[in-house]
Amino acid sequence: MKRAMKINKRTCLSTAVALTIATACVSQRREQLDQWQQGNGTFEVRVTELNESTQWGPSQFCYHFETAVTNKSAWNEITTVCTDDDIEIPKGQVRFVNERIGYLFMVRKYAVTTDGGNSWQVWDVDQGAPDRQYRNERFIKEVKISADGSGTIQLASRSRPNNRIELQTNDYGVNWK
Repeated sequence: MKRAMKINKRTCLSTAVALTIATACVSQRREQLDQWQQGNGTFEVRVTELNESTQWGPSQFCYHFETAVTNKSAWNEITTVCTDDDIEIPKGQVRFVNERIGYLFMVRKYAVTTDGGNSWQVWDVDQGAPDRQYRNERFIKEVKISADGSGTIQLASRSRPNNRIELQTNDYGVNWK
């Protein structure tokens, strides 16, 4: 019984050392590249671009979208979009319809608020698009939302540029058909 206990202690120690070494080898470096924010008097949206890399992998560029009620310091996460490409912060893709309604989109994610930035609904192309056989293939080309809640979203394909899908909404893009 004592011998088995020693082996278990040794095994646990070896495992702990291996995990520490593995964690050190894949440590992540995060470097802030850019930050931008815009508001409409009621709420604000902030986008932070980070270069995230590991010792053995290629860099990944992540765009963190956050929101805050104007004149308050607490920022809350909306969504994060990561790509292999270092692209400019999509300033033109953060839009305010009025003081309570705003939306944003980038690559495969769309987010909308209808309550002045207090809560956000996030829609992902991979889960919501009707043609799911091409996962990670489709991206959001354009979104147009009107003050009455109606609008369209255009989805394009990376490998088949002429294969576009347009979906409609009547609830600001909470749901697409």
